[in-house]
Amino acid sequence: FVDGTNDVLGSLQNLDMGGTPELTVRAVGDNLYSQLNTGLAPTMADGYTGGCCVDMLRNFSKDGTYTEWDIQTIVVNALTDYTEIDPKTNLPYAYVNHVFDMT
Repeated sequence: FVDGTNDVLGSLQNLDMGGTPELTVRAVGDNLYSQLNTGLAPTMADGYTGGCCVDMLRNFSKDGTYTEWDIQTIVVNALTDYTEIDPKTNLPYAYVNHVFDMT
């Protein structure tokens, strides 16, 4: 929790991630890594995009820039035999969820 302004955080303070962070965010050095649901992953019954599924991994730098990886496409391509289709994306119903390891 950060109250007020903290120059050490740079642009990471009050960061708009462009999606809903789901369960896991990791800070490593001057970078913040977050799994995000940018609206493509499933939503809960109440409409809240949350709980587990993500479609994007973003690495936010302290200078305000970020790099992103479309992890939904990576997972779909890895699970070529998975046949259940998500009607929202018309892609196989396969998503990354929960923890990622920073090793």
